[in-house]
Amino acid sequence: MARTGSRAQGVTAIALGVACLLAGAGPLSAPAQAQVPDPSTPTASGLPLPALVTEAPETIALGEQARIRLTVDGAETTGEIAILEVLDGETWTATDSDRVAADETASFTTTPEEPESYTFRVRLPATTRHRAASSEPFAVRVTAATGPAPLTAAPARGLCGGDDDPQRPDGRRWVCTYDDEFDGTTLDRRYWVPQRSSAAKLATGTSTQPSCFTDSPDTIAVRDGDLVLSALALDTPVSCGGGQASLVSGMVSHLGTFAQTYGRFEVRAKVPSWSGKGLQETFWLWPVDQLKYGVQHPASGEIDFGEFYSNYAYLNVPVIHYLFDPYTISYATNTNIYTAHKCFIRAGEYNTYTLLWEPGRLTIQVNGTLCLVDNYIATNAPADHPNAPFDSPFYLALTQAFGASGNEYDPAVAPHASSTRVDYVRIWN
Repeated sequence: MARTGSRAQGVTAIALGVACLLAGAGPLSAPAQAQVPDPSTPTASGLPLPALVTEAPETIALGEQARIRLTVDGAETTGEIAILEVLDGETWTATDSDRVAADETASFTTTPEEPESYTFRVRLPATTRHRAASSEPFAVRVTAATGPAPLTAAPARGLCGGDDDPQRPDGRRWVCTYDDEFDGTTLDRRYWVPQRSSAAKLATGTSTQPSCFTDSPDTIAVRDGDLVLSALALDTPVSCGGGQASLVSGMVSHLGTFAQTYGRFEVRAKVPSWSGKGLQETFWLWPVDQLKYGVQHPASGEIDFGEFYSNYAYLNVPVIHYLFDPYTISYATNTNIYTAHKCFIRAGEYNTYTLLWEPGRLTIQVNGTLCLVDNYIATNAPADHPNAPFDSPFYLALTQAFGASGNEYDPAVAPHASSTRVDYVRIWN
């Protein structure tokens, strides 16, 4: 992968992968500034703000469960995942989650481990129908037990795919915060926002062979248990907002809806098996505030934990975009290891792509096998934000596109229709 930067400043600007794809540049060309998905998408302004009312015990004995009930008012939230969080220092950490029932209620349990006062809140992520909301913080005081109390585990929710939540290294389980198994027949537009080049005036591909994103059943569909994102060569060109293109494809994102800082992100998908030039797919995270740490991409970061080029159909080539000193790259300490070329996949089959996002560290796995560890150190991280730029909310995007420079689509050779099939998206915190 190409790399450019200013040695005078001691900084390398990594702006490859999807950043280049969205700007019309390719993985072998000079990086260009990325563009945020569809800026025409309505903002949260004007959407209702749900009221979250909680009921919780004021005091429990050590070893007892605190049972907390949520009631939602002011917005339709049935089926959405609500998250119970505990205040740990200055950070809110997920401790349980539940789906909002038809009566607009949810319930949570938690078993504090020390006799002290804990502060909790319940959070409901944003959708295209309502704004993000949090309950008022509330305290639960834990007193020393006067006798043996049963330590009962929280119920197995199975919110993420009906499976037990995976274990963290400390033995505790991750808390499911988002899940889409694509078991229906339509896209869940409460969370997924299709990319539309006609509105964003955004084209991909190359300058001589542009392609655009469209929101149509041909490019974005849910069927047979999968989200299907397709790339199509059309007989008749369509408008891309700034011109026309005969190549169209599908992309969806959580722009303006679900976003999260840190956690476990997992996508199980089958990318096209075509092994020649012409196609590119990406599963990636983009910052909610793309200007937080600077106006020039990638100052505020980007995480492409699944990046695929059809001329390397056997590889996932992840790229982590941020500013760093190239002289600090160390494979001995995994410092600033921003990409990898050893992440082999089973071409033409479903593979599972996992990102583990921690303060100061990003870990990528393919089918449970370690692919990349990056103990990142960004040169533009402020002293009071040492884990910048990856210390703020990012949202997920899934992209099927045509190749850019170095991976150009040739209609005389490449297939005229190709699809990425996503089995599920699961996110934990």
